[in-house]
Amino acid sequence: MPDGRWFRASEMPRFALGSRYVFFIRNTDWTFAFIIGELAYRVEMIAGRSVLVNGNGQAVTGLFESGIETNTVALTEPTGNRYRALRPEAGRIPDESRFLTTTMGTAMGLVVVEHELGHAMGLEHSTGYAIMRDGTAARVPFVGSSPGSGGSRSYYVGDDFYGLQYLYGVAPFYRNLFASSQLLRNNVLIYTASDPGNGDMPYTGVIAKCPGDSLGFYVSVGNTGTQLETTQLRIYADDPVAGYGGAVPGTTLQTRSNVTVSRYGALAFPVTVTIPPSIPRDTNLSVFVDIDSNNTVNERKEYDNRARSVLMLRVGNVAACGR
Repeated sequence: MPDGRWFRASEMPRFALGSRYVFFIRNTDWTFAFIIGELAYRVEMIAGRSVLVNGNGQAVTGLFESGIETNTVALTEPTGNRYRALRPEAGRIPDESRFLTTTMGTAMGLVVVEHELGHAMGLEHSTGYAIMRDGTAARVPFVGSSPGSGGSRSYYVGDDFYGLQYLYGVAPFYRNLFASSQLLRNNVLIYTASDPGNGDMPYTGVIAKCPGDSLGFYVSVGNTGTQLETTQLRIYADDPVAGYGGAVPGTTLQTRSNVTVSRYGALAFPVTVTIPPSIPRDTNLSVFVDIDSNNTVNERKEYDNRARSVLMLRVGNVAACGR
């Protein structure tokens, strides 16, 4: 310890050789093993800033009486791999792919402000796909947000907009579509990374595939505008950060024309894609959805058209797949 004392722990986590760590001690006699409750955090430089990450590469976002919050996707490689930040020049990966699992933190704080402001404007609780969903356990949907856009991944969606329009009788001409990584099923918000052919069982870990294999999941998009929109939708696989950039990023998994989303509406449906032979091999790829991918709708916002799913896949090489 800093004062020269030694401590003995019954079990220890795996550490990265040559890395620096910060340890959180939760009791006063220094006998609490660091591996319990994940109390050892590695120091990484990401986007020019020192960031604490856990063994899975997730960043520390808050420290509270109830524990330490790590409410991000993996920003570095996990323990056991080479230790490097994932594309530090790109900064923090927007994480619209996951639900918030805590009532604390800045992301939840923004959602709470939006929710309570909705009440102040006269909105009641909703059971729909909306910021005004009733209770923390009900969760709320997030929308896509391209890095550097300055856009929030939480805002009033179609159901909320409709309520405000109904209350105040104002119907300006407004066009905006968005993509999401959550959908409403039987009044429960679930991930699009769920298998429609297996009782909506959520996918876990990285899904191993070969070219020609099929993969089923959901697509979720919405419309906060005042008119029905019909446009093109593209599903593609790409690096978790690079997938937000470029005119046509990644490897196309499926394209759908004439996708129609009603005004103030949310649209979700199952899809089955076939893994193309052109997809990169032996690398983890995220699945993205891009609404209005041919850019035919003159929207109020463009940064929310692409959303990264929590679904990740890895396509084997020729030796592993035989093709």
